[in-house]
Amino acid sequence: MANTNEKISIKSGKLEIVSTTTDIKLNSNTYIHLGAKEGVFIDIGNIDGDNKTNSLIINAPSIELGLNKPGYKQEPIVKGDILEQKLTQIINIIEDLAYQTRLICNPDSKPHAINLYNNILAETTQVKKELKDIKSKVSKTI
Repeated sequence: MANTNEKISIKSGKLEIVSTTTDIKLNSNTYIHLGAKEGVFIDIGNIDGDNKTNSLIINAPSIELGLNKPGYKQEPIVKGDILEQKLTQIINIIEDLAYQTRLICNPDSKPHAINLYNNILAETTQVKKELKDIKSKVSKTI
């Protein structure tokens, strides 16, 4: 059925669209807008379930959460696993430094202190270079 007016408006006190057997698809040539005066709820499956198919998948080249408004700086979302790895590396370096500091308290161990400093500097420099990997290239939040 072709719509010659290119617009269908439905106004009702309550509107429900239910599919009992398969998907519901909304498609647009430009944008799809969802708006509500009080809130928008997206419920997927059982809240207490472990079913991985009950997922919200947003497949987009860029995702922004929150309104970009004065006083709020937009920041990249952090990837938790990579952040944990990098922070663990930093902690290990600090622990090694603390352990090695005992050795350099001896005046006869100056060459060892220089080598220790160079090794720690090389490790921390490498970790700093890799820290950029903790930032999501797609998702941003305020």
